Amino acid sequence: MDLLTEEGCTLHYAGDFDPEGLGMAQRLLARYPDNVKLWRMDLKSYQQSEPVKQLDQKRLVKLSGIVQEDLRMVADAMERHGKAGYQEALVDVMMQDVREKI
Repeated sequence: MDLLTEEGCTLHYAGDFDPEGLGMAQRLLARYPDNVKLWRMDLKSYQQSEPVKQLDQKRLVKLSGIVQEDLRMVADAMERHGKAGYQEALVDVMMQDVREKI
């Protein structure tokens, strides 16, 4: 990723709506602030993922480390609902995103 960003490439990150996925997004944004764009990592997409996976307390605590503004809104919702969502639920809408870019 270092080599790609050094060449000016933009990295589009889409991950799961769980503490680890949000953490990865935050780390990438911190490391490559000018080169990373979040893809379907917003509150609306979290809701569309129809979160069903219950998060245990150990994992919920990890959400307190999410401070990036856009991700914080998702982390707050995850804390309220106590559930994770997965990007597989967004495959159709993500495929549509790709089709519209072509």
